[in-house]
Amino acid sequence: MAQSIIDVLKQVPASSTQLRRPDFDLSNGTADQWTKIAGYQAETLMFLRPDAAMRLAFTAVEQFETPGDGLETTYDLANDIIETPNTAPLVLYEGGSRVQPASVDYSMNSPQ
Repeated sequence: MAQSIIDVLKQVPASSTQLRRPDFDLSNGTADQWTKIAGYQAETLMFLRPDAAMRLAFTAVEQFETPGDGLETTYDLANDIIETPNTAPLVLYEGGSRVQPASVDYSMNSPQ
């Protein structure tokens, strides 16, 4: 039965799509606990093909205020920075514009 359903689905016209952050219902997680942090309710039938690659990128967002003195500042992050082939491990914004850190201490999770 399951195989016949898959065979039928393979015959249905389909298109690839990308789900982005605004497509999900988001909620805050709880530290050190398994927590549902995102949900998506499909409006139409979705089929994830087992033979196609799926690219997932999970993000953690933190905000800091700078002292405003123009000096280099170090921030300690609450989450570990994890290398991934799908996204940049660290993205910084200042005043709405993307900027590059002067340095990143991956062992201490601290961008400067």
